Amino acid sequence: MGDQEMMTVKEIEGGFGVFVKEKPLQTPKKKPIVLESEALAHLVVSHGDLVKLINTAIDHVADRQDDSIQKIQKKIHSDLLCYRAAHPISLVERQRCLWDPLIERFQLMLPNKISMSVGIIPKEQDQGVESGLAGMLMKLTPLQLVIVGELTALYDSLILALLHFNQAVPVDQIWTAAILDEAYLMDTWGEDPELKKSLEARKRYQNLLDQVLKT
Repeated sequence: MGDQEMMTVKEIEGGFGVFVKEKPLQTPKKKPIVLESEALAHLVVSHGDLVKLINTAIDHVADRQDDSIQKIQKKIHSDLLCYRAAHPISLVERQRCLWDPLIERFQLMLPNKISMSVGIIPKEQDQGVESGLAGMLMKLTPLQLVIVGELTALYDSLILALLHFNQAVPVDQIWTAAILDEAYLMDTWGEDPELKKSLEARKRYQNLLDQVLKT
């Protein structure tokens, strides 16, 4: 019987804890793990890989939240949605149709104007954009910051990550936007088994992170 099968959830001071063979789960730095909801604790029992994210939040983010915010907010300068193809026209149109509405929705959350460019040459966003993002991120808990960071890496887009976190648009719409380039390649050149396998793994991780946000 593995450790995961020996995990149990108990109410403790301040929330809920996960116990392994009757011993409370702790971070690598021996800090107690106190989860705010019983649902999240049971999710950890079902998906042991979430422990790594919780450990990161407690051991590395909680005491250095400003550093984490700065690291995440800088991802806006390489955001997937801000770099558009010049050709072919079918890809240009697909990006416009799927990404522009999401940019417009995001602008309701961030009044600072997001800049877009054609091609892959890096383009810095205005400092006001970073400042606005910092204001949004400062409201998050350490675990929420970790989740937003994971979503940003998953989507290659801080914009999509924050839309997902705030449940501003349906998750399926976010997923379609995130894999637009990969879907276009397969629509054009045919299905790629390795790419399909990679997308399936990313989709499973998206679903897991979404469950954490909903607990």
